[in-house]
Amino acid sequence: MGAEIEMMEIDINENEQIQAACGLVRRFAHEVLSRQKQYRDDLLVSCLQ
Repeated sequence: MGAEIEMMEIDINENEQIQAACGLVRRFAHEVLSRQKQYRDDLLVSCLQ
């Protein structure tokens, strides 16, 4: 019984780490896309001047 509880604690910890990593990747992707859009807009403006 003690081993089962320990495995559940490990699973919960792994799930939290996976969720945290997914959140970081999601924020990173959002930041990259935002900067890409800003770069594209800046490039368009410079071409139109």
